[in-house]
Amino acid sequence: MIGEEEFCRFIQRYEANKRIDAFFTEHHFYKEVERFFSKAGCAFNWYYTNFAVSERAKAREIKENYLFFKVALGGVSFPFNETDKIFIETLLEDKRNRVVLILGEHNKPWKAKLVCGLDSDGQVVFDDNYPEEADSFFAQILTLLNEPVCELGEAYPPTNPKSPKKYIELLYSVLDSFEKQEFLLGRRFIYELFYKWFRCFPVDLDAIVRIGGKVVVIEYKRKRPSKGNFIGPENTPETLIEIERQFSNDLKLLDKPEFKEVVEIMEKYGAVRQSNMPSYGLDIRPHSLFVRWCFRNAIPYYFIVWDHEVDFGDFSGKSRSSSMMDLDKWIFLTPQLIKGGYVLPKDLKGFSFTDGIDSGRDSYLRFQETISESHLNQISNGTSMHAVFSSLATSL
Repeated sequence: MIGEEEFCRFIQRYEANKRIDAFFTEHHFYKEVERFFSKAGCAFNWYYTNFAVSERAKAREIKENYLFFKVALGGVSFPFNETDKIFIETLLEDKRNRVVLILGEHNKPWKAKLVCGLDSDGQVVFDDNYPEEADSFFAQILTLLNEPVCELGEAYPPTNPKSPKKYIELLYSVLDSFEKQEFLLGRRFIYELFYKWFRCFPVDLDAIVRIGGKVVVIEYKRKRPSKGNFIGPENTPETLIEIERQFSNDLKLLDKPEFKEVVEIMEKYGAVRQSNMPSYGLDIRPHSLFVRWCFRNAIPYYFIVWDHEVDFGDFSGKSRSSSMMDLDKWIFLTPQLIKGGYVLPKDLKGFSFTDGIDSGRDSYLRFQETISESHLNQISNGTSMHAVFSSLATSL
């Protein structure tokens, strides 16, 4: 059993205020997904990385390969449900992808197993004797992942955000015993294990749902649309990565760049400012490149937005998001505006940038592709997300 003091100490060590507020949003979303699709009809705790973003992988020039992780508690007998299995089959249709099961238990070493696929009975098959000569890079990863668990602070350095403890205590109080273990396991995987190898963070898949025999990836955000974006130049993956690189290099030459200076940098690369084009941004790496990956692999990508101002004020002892929810039933207390829609590469029609601190991360400017606000349908203005998921299922 994870004690409250340990739980709070870990979250305070690594997570900034807005991230803590987001944990209430995310847990509410998980509950809503489970209610609509059933526990067998959805899957969580999946992460991925594209090796092009890994510091240690850059020299290998691996750009198309994706490594997916399923993180599960070591004491769970069956870490994969039917939705997980369909997702695994879909992933491994592309031989360049790899799937790894990560098993973790409180104060015990991590375990990693390479997933090979499913057998004739539909059971997940592992390769416990993965030959190094077959793929030395992945063999190195598996060896590292199976090292003894490191102590806190040995991997990703603490951020010391001075997060208010009362909000973390509230989160601890509303999660059941299994949810506490699962939640902390995911955070430990990110900071203690993944960062140790890749020197960057994995990307979590908010939810994978099953509709018939097909899986859909859901990306869930809480944000307001920006007032404008930029258009041009051509947004191929290669162009985007090169512009992002140049954009980052130019920013390094400026000390705390002002908005006008950033606009000038964007215009330098042929981008034209549109001040009257409300839109939502997706980071180039990882999100907009992953939209393209999903399209190539025939996996529908559904984007849901809770039109909600991200703020961390004090709302009667709760964070902003948690103050808007019934934390016993995990529903909204009052009607909320929810938008959603399937996103294809052709729907990413502009560019923008945002400060990382807006989403609770470190303060740095991120380059984004944008989706027009008009592309997403206003699906729900109620206390439940039921209508959103109904639209997702019927419009596939």
